[in-house]
Parts: sequence; C-alpha cells; structure tokens
Amino acid sequence: MFGGAGNDEYRFRFGDGGVDTINDANFASGNPGTGGGIDTLWMMDTLGANIQFYQFGNDLRVTDALDTSDGTIDEGVIIEDFFLGGNNLVEFVYGSDGVGWDLTGLVA
Repeated sequence: MFGGAGNDEYRFRFGDGGVDTINDANFASGNPGTGGGIDTLWMMDTLGANIQFYQFGNDLRVTDALDTSDGTIDEGVIIEDFFLGGNNLVEFVYGSDGVGWDLTGLVA
C-alpha cells in the first residue's frame, strides 16, 4: 500500500492471512513521493490492547497477540522504513475498538 501527500488511512483485516506492506513515502510506481500528513492504520478484528509492535531493521512490524502466540508472525502489516522517520511515518495505529497508539514516540 502506498501513501503520498496528505493524511492517509490504511485498514488491515486479520483472518484474511498474509502480511501487507505500507510505504508512505513512495508512489505506487515505486518512485519517491512526498509522504507526510497524519497517517493512520486501523487493525480490524483485534483490540487495541492486543496490538504488538516489532522492529526489523528500519521497518516496523504491526501484528496482534493471537498471531504471535504460535511463535510465528504470519499476519499483520510492515511499515517500510518507519524508523528512518520523516515522510515514512504512520503516526497512529488503532484497533477495531478505537483504542490506539501514537507511534511518533518510537522515532527519536
């Protein structure tokens, strides 16, 4: 999934299987874009309290406790280059219950 200028909203539904990737700083063509805005990821079918975050290099992996309970992360979202900051950030993540996380504090 690709963002761009302005505020972007992404939705991921658990139970469909697989991992989706967000790149908020590039256009769908893969060319650098403008990114920015206040971006939000909705993790559907899970409570905000069950959302888990993992750093892999510069990427942020977002999943839930049920997915990781078997020791394997096989559902969720990768936010590419999140830890590089700037236009790569997705600022907020919410569960389907509206409980959420402000991710801006993860990037120093």
